[in-house]
Amino acid sequence: MVKANGFDAGSGKFSVHDWITYCKSHYKKIGIRTSDSIFEIGCGSGAFLFLLYKKQHVIAGIDYSPELIKLANKFMPKANIKENDAISFSQDQKYDVIVSHGVFLYFESLQYAEEVIKRMVNTSVKKIAILDICDFDKKEIYHEVRIRDFIEDGYTEDEYWKRYEGLDHLFYTKDFFRNLGNQHNLNTEIYDQNIENYEYYGNSKLRFNVIYTK
Repeated sequence: MVKANGFDAGSGKFSVHDWITYCKSHYKKIGIRTSDSIFEIGCGSGAFLFLLYKKQHVIAGIDYSPELIKLANKFMPKANIKENDAISFSQDQKYDVIVSHGVFLYFESLQYAEEVIKRMVNTSVKKIAILDICDFDKKEIYHEVRIRDFIEDGYTEDEYWKRYEGLDHLFYTKDFFRNLGNQHNLNTEIYDQNIENYEYYGNSKLRFNVIYTK
């Protein structure tokens, strides 16, 4: 599940144990309670949700990949995981916590992201957590840091560009999220990504997280 979600667990950089620690750290930071229902936008194979599912939380999510949805449903058969994109999921069902982890960086524009956040606000009862966001203030060093780490793992710069060709990421300012929080009358907490051992090609030091509370 972890590897399918894009984290190369077991590679020596980020193990399954590290992933469990990482998830639990975010659960605590978000303030997820025992009775909370959770909905994830871009849930992939369900790696971020799985520990919550095992603790009997009501779990739901969407993803655009049918292959990853099959994996999620295999490991979490009682969860409600469906194929859909971030901007058109149903807002009929409400959930205590709405999460999106490592997905906003793939959005096509800030306008798209703003519409998704509006939907998250309409669907959440208590909390919204948007995690692993590319920091605009660190955009200039983005490739520099990642290429350095890539080379330290025994690859070349050419191999880096081939691997990530066409995978341009969308960068956000922290004020983008603060302004949206104010528009929707939300309490906004922003903190830099700083999870132990989460240094997969420089990602941790280049990203931040947002928690909105109603």
